[in-house]
Amino acid sequence: MNTTHLLIGCGGLKLDRPAAACELYTGPLFRAAHTHAEASGVPWAILSARYGLVMPNQVIEPYDTRLVGSRGRTPRSNNISRAQVGLQIGRWLGASRPAIIEVHAGVAYARWARLALDLALVHGVEIVAPLHGLQVGERLSWYRQRRAA
Repeated sequence: MNTTHLLIGCGGLKLDRPAAACELYTGPLFRAAHTHAEASGVPWAILSARYGLVMPNQVIEPYDTRLVGSRGRTPRSNNISRAQVGLQIGRWLGASRPAIIEVHAGVAYARWARLALDLALVHGVEIVAPLHGLQVGERLSWYRQRRAA
């Protein structure tokens, strides 16, 4: 049986002070994904362009780092390597394999997670992106519909 984990992308809008990661990001898309992740009842974490894998209650400093490569190029962060992110995700999953990681983030973040897992030789993980191809407004609508159900 596959174990599901949620991985949500960080957000560009942030508090101007250190805070728990689940509170640091303040944009509406992040807030909607956060609410969805909490309601899901499955383990979840945040994929940060600055820190890599971040647990929701982990206190982190605000930053202005973005994932680059979203226009068809290989995504990368200027601060953390894909191999490091793969190892972080592998440790987070532990023995929960085979596993499904449901990525709630842009295409570049989903691709970054997949490449990171491949580089770290983490096997038995399927990456799915249920919001792939949806614009921001469509993503927010998707979350509203699940919250209403």
